[in-house]
Amino acid sequence: MSKTAKSVKAICRKNDKFLCVESPDSNALFFPSIAVSSFRKPDIEQALEKLLEITNNDELAISRQLAEGQSTNPRYYLCYCDYEINFLANGQCAIWLTQQEMAYHKWIPEDQKMADLVMSPLFEKSPYTTKTAVQLRANDAVGRTLEEIDFNNTEKQGNKSYPGNVIEHVWFDHPADNISAPDFPEAEVELKVSPIDIKKSKDGPSCIAGERLVLNTINYAKESTADFKTSSFWKKNRFIELMQYLRRIASEKGQSEDKRKYKIEYAHLLAMDDFAEPNFPQNSLLPLSEATMLRIEQDWNTIHQFMVENRADELTEGMTDTLAACTKGANNKQKSRQSNGARAKSRAYCFKQSFMTSLLQNYASDVHETTSLIKDIKQLQNRSCDSIILDYFNPFKGKSFTEIAEQFHFTIPKNISPKQTNFMLVDHMLGSNTSISKDPNDDYVSFDAEELKGIRVKTLPLFHGKPSEQFKIQSIPDFNDLINQKWDTDNCALHHLLETTKFLVFVFDNQNPNEKDKNPENIYFKGAAFWYMPASDIDIAEQVWKEDVEKLRNGVTLHYKGNRVYNNFVKASAHRVIHMRPDAHKSQYSKPAPNAQNSRKLPAKAHWINRPANHERYSEEYMTKQAWWINGAYLYSQIKDRL
Repeated sequence: MSKTAKSVKAICRKNDKFLCVESPDSNALFFPSIAVSSFRKPDIEQALEKLLEITNNDELAISRQLAEGQSTNPRYYLCYCDYEINFLANGQCAIWLTQQEMAYHKWIPEDQKMADLVMSPLFEKSPYTTKTAVQLRANDAVGRTLEEIDFNNTEKQGNKSYPGNVIEHVWFDHPADNISAPDFPEAEVELKVSPIDIKKSKDGPSCIAGERLVLNTINYAKESTADFKTSSFWKKNRFIELMQYLRRIASEKGQSEDKRKYKIEYAHLLAMDDFAEPNFPQNSLLPLSEATMLRIEQDWNTIHQFMVENRADELTEGMTDTLAACTKGANNKQKSRQSNGARAKSRAYCFKQSFMTSLLQNYASDVHETTSLIKDIKQLQNRSCDSIILDYFNPFKGKSFTEIAEQFHFTIPKNISPKQTNFMLVDHMLGSNTSISKDPNDDYVSFDAEELKGIRVKTLPLFHGKPSEQFKIQSIPDFNDLINQKWDTDNCALHHLLETTKFLVFVFDNQNPNEKDKNPENIYFKGAAFWYMPASDIDIAEQVWKEDVEKLRNGVTLHYKGNRVYNNFVKASAHRVIHMRPDAHKSQYSKPAPNAQNSRKLPAKAHWINRPANHERYSEEYMTKQAWWINGAYLYSQIKDRL
C-alpha cells in the first residue's frame, strides 16, 4: 500500500500582496504547492525555495506553519520574498493580489479555508510592526517574574525553553515560528530571551551571561554563496530584542529551582545597523560599536570560508572570538548538507558567552570602561584581531627574561616561578593597562582587555627546546559527576571546553644547565600563539574521555609498585592528544581529612594490584584528585611553526 504523497503550500507575502496562481481548468485561484519527501524543516525549506525559484543570492524567509489542510497534508507556510517573482519554477504565472483583491476571486475548495484566513482583516496584524512598539512592550515586562506573566500556567516549566516560550507566546502573543524570518518581520526584529547568573568572588558579586546566545541555524549550502550583508545571519539578527532574566547564583547550578520565579531584569534592542525611529527609547538601545562589528564580520568570514570549502565538519566554536558556530540538534549529532552533498554536524550562529557578559557589563555594572588593545580600529579592515594582538609580543621574541625586564626598567623578584615571571612580563608588554585574574583551579589567567575576553591565557615551558610540562586545562572536582556526563551534550565539561575555548599560549625556553635552575638570564621568551583544538583532534580526545570514564565507572585499576601507585588511565606517552593525571603535588588514597584534601571519592571500588596492608591509607573508595591535561608535546607541535 503506497503512502500518501506529502506536499506544502506557500502563502508568500511581499509587503501587502500575496502570491496566487490561477487554475487553467476552473479559473479558480490556489496557493502554489510542491511535493516534499518529508515534513522535516530542511526538506520544506529546500522545496519552497525550488518552487519559488529562490536562488542562493536571494532570500526566502519562511516564517511558520499557518495551518493544515483537511488532514495533515498539505501544510501551509507563510513566506516573505525579497521581491515579487513573475513565474514559478514550473512556468506558472504568478499573480500578486492584496487581501481585498483576493476576495473578488473564486478559490479551489482545498484552499478556500486558508484563503478566508488570509483575507481576514486581522490576518498577521501584529501590533509590533516597528522597533519602538517591540521595545515598549519588552520594557513593560522588566521587573516581572515569569509567574506574573504566565499567570494561567499555559507554558510547561519542564521545557528547556520555558523562559523564552513565556515571553514569546504569552507576553508578545507570538506563535512559534519556523526560524527563517525574524520574529517580527515588519519591524525586522528577532526576539531572544537569555539568562543572567550572579558570580561570587573575593571582589564581590557580579553579573555574567548565563550562556551563549544561540541565533539561527546555518544552511551550509546556501550560506556558502552569500556575503556578510546577504547572509542569513545578517538578515535574521540585524536587530535583536534581547530580554534577560535573573536566573541563579552561578555556583548553585544543578540545585532545585522554581523557574516561575525568574525575573526579567533588562530589555534592550541590540542593533548591528542604523535605523530611523525618532520615538524609540534611546536608553533601551544597545548599538554595537564599529570595532565590534568588524570583529563579528571577521568571525563570520572565518566560518564562511569553511562552508565555501565544504569543510563545515572542521568548524568549532573555539576558532572565533565573538560570533561562533555552535552545535545544534539533539545530543549534537544532527547533520546538515553542504554544497558538495557531504554532511556535517549541524550548527547555528551564536554570540559567545564571554561577549554576552561583556555586553551585560555595559549596563549591569558600575564599571563601563573596557580596555581595548586595538588603538586604531581601521587596522581591523585588513588584519585579523589575533595578528594585531600578537604585535605586542613579537618584538620580544628571542630575548631573555632579564633582557625584557631591563627594557621595562624593573627587577624580577626572587623566589617566583618562571610562569609568574612570564605573566609579569606579558603585562608590561601590553603596556600594563590591563588587569590579570587567575583561575584557582585550572591554572590559567585572563586579561580584561576587550579583545581577550573569554580567551584562556597559559604558558608552555620548554627545557632546551622540548616541552618540560604537560598542559593542564580542567580540574575534575567530582568523579561521580563525571561518569554521569555524556560527551555529545553541553553538560560534558571537557567537551564544552575543547569545543568552545581559544587559548593564547606563551612559550618560554629554559636554557639553564639544569631544569630546576630558574636563572632568568637563561630563560628565553620564544613567542606567543593563539590556538584552538582542531575538530579532528577533539574526536581523539572524545575516545580518551570515554575510555577513562568507563574505567572509573567499572572501577579503576590501582597498582602499587616501588612505593608508588600507578593507574590504568590513558597516559601522555600514548600520544592521544589528552590524558588524565593527578591534580595534586602529593598523592592521597584515603578519605579527605582537614589536613589532607588531595583525594576524591570513586564512583566504584578500585581494583588493587599488590595493595599495601594499610587499607585505611590505601582505600578502595578514594584516589588522588585528577585533572584533564593536553599533552605538552602535542600542543608544541601545533604552535611551534607560528611562534
